[in-house]
Amino acid sequence: FFLYLLPVMVLGLSIFYRKKIQEIDDRKQNIWQTVIFFTLAITVFAIPFVKFSSHFPPEVSDSENIILLAIAYTQFLTVNFLIFLAVFGLRFLKTFRLEILLMIGAIALYVLGELLIEFYWKFFSGIIIQSLSLILPLISQSVSIGKNNFHVRMEDFQVSIGPPCAGIYSVLTFLLLFLITMAFISKTKKINWTKAGAALIIGMAIVFLLNIVRITIIILVGAYISETVAIELFHEYLSAIFL
Repeated sequence: FFLYLLPVMVLGLSIFYRKKIQEIDDRKQNIWQTVIFFTLAITVFAIPFVKFSSHFPPEVSDSENIILLAIAYTQFLTVNFLIFLAVFGLRFLKTFRLEILLMIGAIALYVLGELLIEFYWKFFSGIIIQSLSLILPLISQSVSIGKNNFHVRMEDFQVSIGPPCAGIYSVLTFLLLFLITMAFISKTKKINWTKAGAALIIGMAIVFLLNIVRITIIILVGAYISETVAIELFHEYLSAIFL
């Protein structure tokens, strides 16, 4: 979802601020700024920190993996940001600092989602499995739940609560949309950040619970109506409707 959301954000901001963008005179771009930022980008790219990969040797622990991936993603994003500055300049950055900050936040949340799914999806899927073990037996006795392999079987329908179903991206998407909303509201109105923080925490919890509801509905539809409808319709679109 994040990979689709970012281009939409860029396109939407380009249309919304098209007049403001046209007013920026690119002839005032300092050539030395371009040279300096391109040089910094090449320098950061050339630093032999870590190979940008999500697969490290098995002898490396999860905590070390997280650190290495965080460094790799930071290096990758820094290079792209420096290239952006080299092309558009500091004047563009100052004019659209809030919008650019939101885009950086979107990318950072996507990276965070990748890290959480890579290393902690079993924790979140385990919570979902525990919840389903309480809900589904109330509906049918023909239920089998594998708490170790994350498989759920009801009647003749079986699903696996894998990384994409852990609810991580749904929660982070809600977080991003919430921050975007707060950022634009703050331009015209003073925000009570204590209440906003409480609303954010409650909202993230509700989104995670809705993911459990979504999975429950998919299982019920697959078990009692149609496996095709459950997978191709409800699995694909229900999360977007709930969010």
